[in-house]
Amino acid sequence: ATYKDAEGWYYTLTGKHKESLACYLSALKLAEKCGRPLLTANILRDVSNAYSNLGMYDKAAEYNLQSIRLYREIGSRNALLNEITALGNLAIVYLHSGHYQNGIDACLRVITLFDSIKSSYPEDKAGVLNTLGSIYWRTDRPREAVRSYFDAVQLTKQNNIMPHYFVYMGNLAAFLSQVDTLDLGGKEIGDNRKSVDIALGYME
Repeated sequence: ATYKDAEGWYYTLTGKHKESLACYLSALKLAEKCGRPLLTANILRDVSNAYSNLGMYDKAAEYNLQSIRLYREIGSRNALLNEITALGNLAIVYLHSGHYQNGIDACLRVITLFDSIKSSYPEDKAGVLNTLGSIYWRTDRPREAVRSYFDAVQLTKQNNIMPHYFVYMGNLAAFLSQVDTLDLGGKEIGDNRKSVDIALGYME
């Protein structure tokens, strides 16, 4: 099961998503047969990612939800950390499939879990905040969107995670270029004036 899963990752990295899905499904059968619940949950998540890469978002959500249920049944801290990752992936699936409220719920759940366990992976929380900003943007909630984007930018900057910082700053810039910053409310802009100016500079 582990070998087939690794083979699936190879195909994923080389952009051969149909081949990766076939490997993951084979690995899933082997993991279930061997009775290894954590490995099974991890492979369910890989299957979900493969379906997502193929644009099959309903199937992606189905397998991701299965992995989340299994992680919760296992109940260990390692399983909880993997559940957080799966929830973050699920939020992205909902973003792409247009199930925006489900995506918001998944993001908020991840943020709550991060805060409760005091996670040492700020880049993961920042990624979820960035996804949340994108969902709020698509649902015409600019104040919530700008707050989420700002939080993602600030979290990566504070922890010196510069590759992520520049990506999220670019997303913030794209967002700000599409909205009237005067309509966002004085506090969001006023408290983050420097970040706004830097972000808008990306669009020049």
